[in-house]
Amino acid sequence: MQKERLSRKKYRLLVRAAEGINLLHAFTKEQNMATSVRGNVARIYADTEGCYIRLKDTPAADTPKDGYFQLKLNHPNYNALYSLALTAAANGRRLEIRIVGDDIRPTHHEEISYMTVDW
Repeated sequence: MQKERLSRKKYRLLVRAAEGINLLHAFTKEQNMATSVRGNVARIYADTEGCYIRLKDTPAADTPKDGYFQLKLNHPNYNALYSLALTAAANGRRLEIRIVGDDIRPTHHEEISYMTVDW
């Protein structure tokens, strides 16, 4: 089987495309790719899948779909995390939410991995 040789022009185009992809990847990794956010609790509501928590005054880049983070009912530490969110809300303390994924996307209710409150 004979290998196809790329012309210089095609080669340069491929190199530029690859460089563009690398630059785009580096840019998006540096741009507001938050894995956690901190704020006062604005709202908590529960349904059959778990509870949803919205924080006050979060930057747009750190806000998931409809502003809600999801604590799934099957989370192994659900009761403690739900209690922590309620306690933070009742006492006006800032709640830090860490998500499961690598970045907060505006198209999903980001799943909560863990939460912290500094007293």
